Amino acid sequence: MRIAIYSDNFHPELSGITDTITTIGKSLAKNGHKLTYYVPYYSDANYRMTKQPHELDLGPNISVFRLPSLPVKTGTGQGRFVLPVGSSFSNIKKFDPDVIHFHIFAGAGLEAIMMAKLLGKPLVGTNHTPILEFIHYSPIRTEWFKQLALHYDSWMYNHCDFVSSPAQAIFDHMPYFHQTIPHRPVSNPINTGLFRPASKAAAKKKTGLTNFTVLFVSKLSSEKK
Repeated sequence: MRIAIYSDNFHPELSGITDTITTIGKSLAKNGHKLTYYVPYYSDANYRMTKQPHELDLGPNISVFRLPSLPVKTGTGQGRFVLPVGSSFSNIKKFDPDVIHFHIFAGAGLEAIMMAKLLGKPLVGTNHTPILEFIHYSPIRTEWFKQLALHYDSWMYNHCDFVSSPAQAIFDHMPYFHQTIPHRPVSNPINTGLFRPASKAAAKKKTGLTNFTVLFVSKLSSEKK
């Protein structure tokens, strides 16, 4: 299968969505599928911030096509918004995917909807976060703007042939989503080679942690509560 993946989050941005789509992509590629990621251009400062190379070696079955983007304020400090101006058309037409899959409700998703319509391809969407959790990044936080955001969020995913999310609660926060569209929670992948059962006592000794330890694995931002 040939899969086109659109996302406003990707390398070098440190985010759960970046980890999710690269982990899934590597697994799909390992099983013989071919993928192209349609993702933002990042500034040189973004790469220096994370001390990362400009492109990762994701293997022969995966390619990356960068889209024009603008910086936006997010919890990662590296946020980008893809400009949905059709810049992926020539590349994706040549790639000729069997399915187009977009992540979150920003510019890359709009580009994916456009390409799916132009090429007549099935469209899958994944909603990772309730949109209202990001309202605090906007200069407008009134009730009418919240309702507009909810309508916009559902409008995007109502274009899909299938919608997934990491948790049922995200669907519960989409009051204008057409429930007749096939949808279901699909858990985020876990790299079991990296995350696996280990001795807590040995880990605490190695890292010099005390007996009572709280471990929080995420960015420190308000949407994480």
